[in-house]
Amino acid sequence: MNYFAHGVRGLLTAVFLIAVAGKVGRAGAFSAFADSLRPLAVVPGAAVRAVASAMVAVEGAVCLALILPYAPAALAGLLAATALLAVFAVVVARSVSR
Repeated sequence: MNYFAHGVRGLLTAVFLIAVAGKVGRAGAFSAFADSLRPLAVVPGAAVRAVASAMVAVEGAVCLALILPYAPAALAGLLAATALLAVFAVVVARSVSR
Protein backbone atom coordinates (compact mmCIF):
# COMPACT_ATOMS: atom_id res chain seq x y z
CA MET A 1 0.00 0.00 0.00
CA ASN A 2 1.33 3.42 -0.82
CA TYR A 3 1.98 6.35 1.48
CA PHE A 4 -1.05 8.30 0.28
CA ALA A 5 -3.44 5.49 1.21
CA HIS A 6 -1.83 5.15 4.64
CA GLY A 7 -2.08 8.91 5.11
CA VAL A 8 -5.78 8.96 4.22
CA ARG A 9 -6.48 6.05 6.54
CA GLY A 10 -4.56 7.75 9.35
CA LEU A 11 -6.34 11.06 8.85
CA LEU A 12 -9.79 9.46 8.76
CA THR A 13 -8.95 7.37 11.81
CA ALA A 14 -7.93 10.51 13.70
CA VAL A 15 -11.09 12.38 12.65
CA PHE A 16 -13.43 9.60 13.72
CA LEU A 17 -11.47 8.84 16.89
CA ILE A 18 -11.71 12.49 17.93
CA ALA A 19 -15.44 12.40 17.15
CA VAL A 20 -15.98 9.33 19.34
CA ALA A 21 -13.84 10.74 22.15
CA GLY A 22 -15.79 13.99 22.06
CA LYS A 23 -19.08 12.15 22.42
CA VAL A 24 -18.10 9.76 25.22
CA GLY A 25 -14.98 11.33 26.74
CA ARG A 26 -16.57 13.26 29.57
CA ALA A 27 -19.68 13.15 31.73
CA GLY A 28 -22.73 14.47 29.95
CA ALA A 29 -21.09 14.61 26.53
CA PHE A 30 -23.21 11.82 25.06
CA SER A 31 -26.44 13.34 26.37
CA ALA A 32 -25.45 16.70 24.92
CA PHE A 33 -24.74 15.02 21.58
CA ALA A 34 -28.08 13.20 21.61
CA ASP A 35 -29.87 16.44 22.49
CA SER A 36 -28.14 18.21 19.61
CA LEU A 37 -29.82 15.79 17.17
CA ARG A 38 -33.34 16.84 18.19
CA PRO A 39 -33.40 20.25 16.43
CA LEU A 40 -32.21 18.64 13.19
CA ALA A 41 -35.62 16.90 12.97
CA VAL A 42 -34.09 14.00 11.06
CA VAL A 43 -34.84 11.41 13.72
CA PRO A 44 -38.13 10.96 15.58
CA GLY A 45 -37.88 12.04 19.24
CA ALA A 46 -38.20 8.52 20.67
CA ALA A 47 -35.33 7.19 18.57
CA VAL A 48 -32.80 9.97 19.17
CA ARG A 49 -30.77 8.15 21.83
CA ALA A 50 -30.75 4.91 19.82
CA VAL A 51 -29.56 6.73 16.70
CA ALA A 52 -26.93 8.61 18.71
CA SER A 53 -25.67 5.30 20.16
CA ALA A 54 -25.58 3.74 16.70
CA MET A 55 -23.62 6.69 15.33
CA VAL A 56 -21.00 6.39 18.06
CA ALA A 57 -20.77 2.64 17.49
CA VAL A 58 -20.35 3.04 13.72
CA GLU A 59 -17.73 5.75 14.16
CA GLY A 60 -15.83 3.44 16.52
CA ALA A 61 -16.14 0.56 14.06
CA VAL A 62 -14.77 2.78 11.29
CA CYS A 63 -11.74 3.56 13.46
CA LEU A 64 -11.16 -0.11 14.14
CA ALA A 65 -11.56 -1.12 10.49
CA LEU A 66 -9.15 1.57 9.34
CA ILE A 67 -6.34 0.53 11.68
CA LEU A 68 -6.54 -3.18 10.90
CA PRO A 69 -3.79 -4.39 8.54
CA TYR A 70 -6.28 -6.59 6.68
CA ALA A 71 -7.03 -4.99 3.26
CA PRO A 72 -10.76 -5.91 3.08
CA ALA A 73 -11.31 -4.41 6.55
CA ALA A 74 -9.53 -1.21 5.50
CA LEU A 75 -11.66 -1.01 2.36
CA ALA A 76 -14.82 -1.52 4.43
CA GLY A 77 -13.65 1.21 6.80
CA LEU A 78 -13.00 3.61 3.94
CA LEU A 79 -16.41 2.92 2.42
CA ALA A 80 -18.15 3.30 5.78
CA ALA A 81 -16.29 6.55 6.46
CA THR A 82 -17.32 7.86 3.05
CA ALA A 83 -20.95 6.91 3.65
CA LEU A 84 -20.99 8.48 7.12
CA LEU A 85 -19.45 11.71 5.91
CA ALA A 86 -21.94 11.86 3.03
CA VAL A 87 -24.86 11.37 5.42
CA PHE A 88 -23.48 14.04 7.75
CA ALA A 89 -23.13 16.46 4.82
CA VAL A 90 -26.71 15.84 3.66
CA VAL A 91 -28.10 16.30 7.17
CA VAL A 92 -26.16 19.54 7.69
CA ALA A 93 -27.19 20.86 4.25
CA ARG A 94 -30.82 19.99 4.95
CA SER A 95 -30.67 21.66 8.35
CA VAL A 96 -29.05 24.82 7.00
CA SER A 97 -31.55 25.11 4.15
CA ARG A 98 -34.48 25.38 6.57
